[in-house]
Order: sequence, then C-alpha cells, then structure tokens
Amino acid sequence: MSNNATNICLTNQQMRLHGNELEKYLQRFLYPCIVILGITGNVLNLTVLLNRSMRSRSNIFLSALALADIIFLLLLLPNILATYPMFTSNYIYRYIYFHIKIHLLSLTNWVSSAAIWLVVAVCADRLIGIRRPLHAKTDCNKYRTPLLIVVIVTVTGIVNFYQHFQYKCFMRNYCHRTQIYSRCIPINNDGRWFWNRTNPYSATYRNFIDISVTVNAVTTIILPIFLLSFLNILLLCILRNRRDLLLVSTNQRR
Repeated sequence: MSNNATNICLTNQQMRLHGNELEKYLQRFLYPCIVILGITGNVLNLTVLLNRSMRSRSNIFLSALALADIIFLLLLLPNILATYPMFTSNYIYRYIYFHIKIHLLSLTNWVSSAAIWLVVAVCADRLIGIRRPLHAKTDCNKYRTPLLIVVIVTVTGIVNFYQHFQYKCFMRNYCHRTQIYSRCIPINNDGRWFWNRTNPYSATYRNFIDISVTVNAVTTIILPIFLLSFLNILLLCILRNRRDLLLVSTNQRR
C-alpha cells in the first residue's frame, strides 16, 4: 500500500539504491564484467556438456549447475542497473524495482542454494564413480539424474520460499509524485515498526520466520559445507589407498 505524501523533494543521497560508495562502484563496474564473463563462460560450458558424445551423469549435473549460474547472474542485473543515475532517478524503474526486489532476493537465494546442492551432487557422483567405476558405467537409468535435479530444485525452493514474505515494505511518493521511496522492515522485527506502531504480525508468524531462517542457514550453509568436506576427505583417502595398492603391486612385480 502506497502512502502519497508531501511537497518535500528527496536529495540524490536519499534517492540512492545502493549502500556505501565501495558497493556502488563494485556494482557499477566490477559486477557487469562478472555477469558478462560468467554468462559467456557458462553458455560455452553448456554447448560442450550438452553434446551427445559428452553425455554422462556428472555432465548432466554440471549442465544444471551452469544453467543455475546463468540464472543467478541474470537476477543480479536489476540491482546492478539500480546503481546507474538514469535508473536510480527514474520513477517507473524505481516503482517496478521496489515491487520486485524482495522476490528477486528470494529467487537469487533459491538459485544459489540449488547450485550449492548441485555441487554436492557432483562431488558425490565422482566419489561413486571412483569407488565403483563399473556401477557408474552400467547405471543407465536416464530418469534418475533429472529426477534428483528436480528434487534439489524443489526442496531448495521450498526452503527459500519464506523469503517472499520475510519483509514488509511501504512506499511513499515525494516531490509532487515525481519521486518514490521505499523502506522495508523484517517481519520478525521486535523493535520499532512503521510510524512507531507495534508489529502487527502474530508471534506465531514471526516464530515461523525465525525457524525458516535457521533451517535455511543449516541446509544452505552448514550442511553443504560439512558434506563437501566429508566427501572430499573420503575421496582423498580412497585415492591415497589406491595409490598405495598400486605401489605395492609394482614392488611385488619387481
């Protein structure tokens, strides 16, 4: 709900859509290069990984990971554009941006979470391939890998879905409706609310948001780090044992 207001005109400092000056220059100059290079590199990866002769379970995971990276980079574009003056001061762009920025944040985190779990899947698949190479070559169920990718995307989407409703945003028009400004407050905020009112959301709903934040942190950060560390340590141990067996076999032949 928008609050139409006054004849007050906001300054350029008040109208900015970025944080400090460092953030502005990073988003304005560095991030566009990262987006261009990242999308170009991942498109090239997809042209190779989706080649018929390159089809494998690991490459399907890597293709999904490349696609997730492309989507992630595209979702950064509205934030990057918001640092340029022609967009920062544009009423229509600000109006659209204020309406979608929370949903962009949720979608970006969703894609990021899916990419993290796809990396875990790639590591697990490589470990299986090294431990049981015959099984990896004979496992020809063409639906299993796409199904696992769908499960990863679905579960991470559910875990991050609460972020669409994590903030409450209000907009207000200034300077004879030529400027628009928005402010967002977390739903689970127990401090000051808009216009010094009390938080209108129930304790149950705020607790749900708190629990969702914790679940998201565990499933997106803590658990993947633990699994990746465990899988890589196990992989190194298997490779070391295999090397030792090869050395013993070579010495026996001598």
